[in-house]
Amino acid sequence: MEPLPHGQVRFRVHGPDTATDEVSAGVFAHQLTTLVRALKAADKATNGGRAVHDYVVAQLSTSTPTALLAERPLPRYRGQIISGHSGIDAFEDCVEAITLGEERRARMYGACANYVSKFSPVGYSEIWTGETTVFRVDPFLTQRAKVIINPIADAVSPFGQGAPLTRREWFRGVATGSFDGEIKEADLRGALPQIKLILTAGGAEIDCVCRSDNIEDIRATLDRRARVYGRAIYDGSSGLPRRIEVSKIAVVSGSRDLTRWKGAFKPFEIEPWEENE
Repeated sequence: MEPLPHGQVRFRVHGPDTATDEVSAGVFAHQLTTLVRALKAADKATNGGRAVHDYVVAQLSTSTPTALLAERPLPRYRGQIISGHSGIDAFEDCVEAITLGEERRARMYGACANYVSKFSPVGYSEIWTGETTVFRVDPFLTQRAKVIINPIADAVSPFGQGAPLTRREWFRGVATGSFDGEIKEADLRGALPQIKLILTAGGAEIDCVCRSDNIEDIRATLDRRARVYGRAIYDGSSGLPRRIEVSKIAVVSGSRDLTRWKGAFKPFEIEPWEENE
């Protein structure tokens, strides 16, 4: 893929059907409109409540529906030296804060998080804001954004409906680590393929997002026991991460079949030693 220069955003939508990857025109229009509104909100917030940029279509592609947007000064600022900040940079920082659950940082960008929460849950989208910076827009991100704009929705009552709400007590945040399990249900489309990891201990299912560089590793480990390394994102709803952003996948050598150890741990008697002559 061609490098993305500063001041541009690449937006791509994948459909819900992995076989055809067809995208509804209505969904694409809604997603693109939501992105532009989020960019404008971030631009306004980062420039002291005054928007200084607009976003124009620089290129369209239909094979996999893709729009390339370019940041331009608003007409009233054209021909002037604008000291304002880029709305694209602000949007990037806001989405990263939403992903990590950093509420105060995300709220610095005004209504941006609110618009991120309104992306369609149909299929998934990719938003490139730099040569290597790409975000996956899916129910995980929109739900995180909803918690940012309405923290009370993330509170639970240990005493049932109608009882006082309390914040979750599990760890909330990000940690780097490794997880052992079996890889299932790989969706290899786009720049951010997704897999499901069934943990060896307990059998819980964790969604994992990879990079396109991991595709060969995914194929090599599909339906096999593997160890996944990466950034684990915890939302406080349980002791397990909500999502793992994968940096490396490795096959776990050996077999889970324990029959080869049959008889190895049976009791045995030690014969007496011969006396020294």
